[in-house]
Amino acid sequence: MCECVFCAIVKGEKSSHKVFESVDHLAFLDIRPFVVGHTLVIPKKHYDTLEDMQVEEVGLLFKTVATIAPKIVRAVNAHGFRLIQNNGEAAAQVVKHVHVHILPLRNEQRNVFLKRLDLTDLELENIAQKIRESIS
Repeated sequence: MCECVFCAIVKGEKSSHKVFESVDHLAFLDIRPFVVGHTLVIPKKHYDTLEDMQVEEVGLLFKTVATIAPKIVRAVNAHGFRLIQNNGEAAAQVVKHVHVHILPLRNEQRNVFLKRLDLTDLELENIAQKIRESIS
């Protein structure tokens, strides 16, 4: 039985600012984002790390990432994006459920150390709405 926060989001037991959902994947805003539009993409099925997934499943996860990342960039008026995917404690993986971070970045953020933003629930929902409109 999965007891992780991301599994609770998938089951609808915990709220999130969803921006995309398919049969196998879910994308939602990070609640402590590094940048506006910082999105997490997860498989709905629980896996601790990429090593636990079949190669084909990893490919489908990254296909979803590649599909929605440019749309997120457009929605928040960014210029590009960075992907981060951490595996295991040594790699600073905080939630033990596979997830890919999409960080839409502006040119002026290229060499800047990114700090977590403190956005309200309303601000996050407004951002999520813009992204959902861009994706649909």
